[in-house]
Amino acid sequence: MPFIRVLPLDLSSQISSGEVIDCLAGVVQEIIETSIDENAKNIDIRIEKNGFQSILIQDDGFGINKKELLLALTRHATSKINSLSDLNSIHTFEFRDEALASICSISKCNLISSNKNNNIAWKIYSEGSIDTNKIVLQPIAYPQGTTVIIENFFYNIPVKLKFIKNERLEFLKIFNIIKRIALSNFDINFSFKHNKKIIIQYYNTKNKTSNLHRLKDVFLNKIDIKNLLEIKFKLHNMILSGWILNSGDLNNFKKIQYRYVNNRYVCNKTIINAVYYTSNKILGNNKISFILYLNMPSNEIDINIHPTKNEIAFHQCNVVYSFIYLAIFCTLKNNQNKFLSNKIFDSLIQKHIIKKTKTQRNLIFDDCLKQCNYSLHNLLIVVRNYYGLMHHRGNFSLISFLLSQAIVKKYQLRINIINNIELKYFITHITIHLTSTNYLTLLFHEKILLKFGFRLILKKIVLF
Repeated sequence: MPFIRVLPLDLSSQISSGEVIDCLAGVVQEIIETSIDENAKNIDIRIEKNGFQSILIQDDGFGINKKELLLALTRHATSKINSLSDLNSIHTFEFRDEALASICSISKCNLISSNKNNNIAWKIYSEGSIDTNKIVLQPIAYPQGTTVIIENFFYNIPVKLKFIKNERLEFLKIFNIIKRIALSNFDINFSFKHNKKIIIQYYNTKNKTSNLHRLKDVFLNKIDIKNLLEIKFKLHNMILSGWILNSGDLNNFKKIQYRYVNNRYVCNKTIINAVYYTSNKILGNNKISFILYLNMPSNEIDINIHPTKNEIAFHQCNVVYSFIYLAIFCTLKNNQNKFLSNKIFDSLIQKHIIKKTKTQRNLIFDDCLKQCNYSLHNLLIVVRNYYGLMHHRGNFSLISFLLSQAIVKKYQLRINIINNIELKYFITHITIHLTSTNYLTLLFHEKILLKFGFRLILKKIVLF
């Protein structure tokens, strides 16, 4: 496992602003994500009095070496990145490692950790501002892994507590964070207790069927797994998987919207807009629930744009948008009986997907579609009136209508020449002055040009 080190100033200055502790749910999220980075397979969360009295999170991950425990509480000390280039390809949830430092500044914190190289665990205690010279390491008997115990939040900033009007709401936020993380980490056992009472217990899953059981546990059996429509779509280096569900099947349960990019829960308008656009165009409304997992190369994503890391930016938004649209469209089309009848589906395609120009549909489009053996049912969408996304025999093609027209005319011309079909001529008054060499070339190929529709009247002008 990489060692924890303090980042140099030139590198730490390039990282988005650090952690700002404004709610307890953010604290729980940061620590759980760090546990996942440490390859934990069992994560136990315990809170007292909605988290304001104490939060305890225990895992069985790699653990931290004795020499690195103090660094773990230091700002911009991390084992995740070493250079600026690492920021362009981040594979972990945490990469700044400022969470513990920020948490310790507004609470009383105990950090206990042990790894496989240590026979015993070590404990450190921090209260308020961190002074590494005053922190003492204490040996303790403890299993492999890390435990973080946080007590008395905002004890040194009491004004913060005045802005928290509903402590029960903070508990619900923590609960939602745990559910979010559990929905993207099916191989981990999660346990959540409040005031020593078990709230949830999510067991790890080993296959797709077990994953569905976790969905039932997370959503308290409010969804019928028989109505779930699974998505599995791959194109080049992107994969979209997950489930979609008609929100009318939720039995008075609010709409479900979970989206993950490389297992990270994100808030991104590109994904949401693509889902809603597809739903509106195909189902006629945006009453669709979804749990989607997008996997793509990490160097095509920028997650270093917001302190919470919940917001990300795609380097090629239009590519991601089109990919999600295709994935959902194909899934709905291949399983239309689950959402719509064939008749309704076809009518919606005719009404919404095939866009019309001001003078109805361009005749060029119709001609090209017929010649290329496409029907209207295969035209998914028209882009800027010049390009069309086609679905034919299980494959997708992006075609240029003007180019298609030229290709059609080319093959039609070839057929006409073979069959000696006389072409129609249009007289144009164009005068071209030629050199003697060009004149002889046209005169020599006059019969061939005639087959292509060029009837030339060649006149030789003699200059005195």
